Amino acid sequence: MRALMKVCLAGLLALSCVPEERRTLSPEVNIRASDGLQTLPWVPGGKFTVKVSVPKPENGQLCGPLNARADITTPTLDTGAVVTSTFALKQEGNCGAYAGLTELAWPTGGHFQARVSVVGEEQVFDLHMDEPKVELVRGNPTRKGGQLTVPLCIVSSAARGAVNLTVEGGTLDDGQTARRINLGTIPCDDQGVLEGPRKSWASAVLFTMAERAIMRADLEGRANDVLPVELLPDLESLELDLTFQPSTLPPPGSVFAVTVTATVAGGIADGVPVRIETTPEAEILPVNGVTDEQGTFTAYITVPEGIVSMRIDATSGALRRGKTLADSP
Repeated sequence: MRALMKVCLAGLLALSCVPEERRTLSPEVNIRASDGLQTLPWVPGGKFTVKVSVPKPENGQLCGPLNARADITTPTLDTGAVVTSTFALKQEGNCGAYAGLTELAWPTGGHFQARVSVVGEEQVFDLHMDEPKVELVRGNPTRKGGQLTVPLCIVSSAARGAVNLTVEGGTLDDGQTARRINLGTIPCDDQGVLEGPRKSWASAVLFTMAERAIMRADLEGRANDVLPVELLPDLESLELDLTFQPSTLPPPGSVFAVTVTATVAGGIADGVPVRIETTPEAEILPVNGVTDEQGTFTAYITVPEGIVSMRIDATSGALRRGKTLADSP
């Protein structure tokens, strides 16, 4: 009898009054998506839940501590992946059923295989998780003076999470060049072409005075990120042209005028901020200004001693245009 009791209480599980040939646990494993879709949703980090329950045997009783183990058996080099977990199952009442859960992570999404074990009884599952993707969709830009305003729609295949936006050649609507934006369930006006069983969206606004802005959208929690850099090319480029009066460099001590004309797609652009720079340095009045209703800004430069030519540049944001003015041959 003592030997029989030792067998019943040994290890992680005690099965008393259950015949040896019927000591099977028949664990139930649930790794399904709660929304009923066939794929697992991608959430930050690629995390998903493994639920295990062990029903109370019809005959006999099931008592004592019980553990389960979940493993992702598909090889990966992703350091963000969580591929194994041993976890305790909690028992209901006095020798009742068991239940427990754990979390694994598969950041890259796609197909993989998982194995769940309870006291030697194994179940293997072929799984597919939505692949984490982000699309940055540009709306119709508008221009006021030298500033271009571009509405942006961020579309993701993730069920939820956040996107980190970074900008070169402009700023976001909060005046910063980087921002974390939460994804939500309300679609943007322009939803893009990204496909997937689940989608999430976010909106932002880009302000730029550059000829081209570079945007990057990184899905938060994606390890070893390989998302492409998104470009906003050729956004109705602002153009600056310089004319001089007189058309040749006058003698030292003389004053000449430089007029900057700003255009967008060939049309007059008023309200464009302009800065004048010279090489070598010279006295400029005024150095800064904005174009008038005719799209022009005029400054006056005093010619320094000992030069036969001068480089004059007009800048507006990241845009720079210049010409060299030489004295008469």
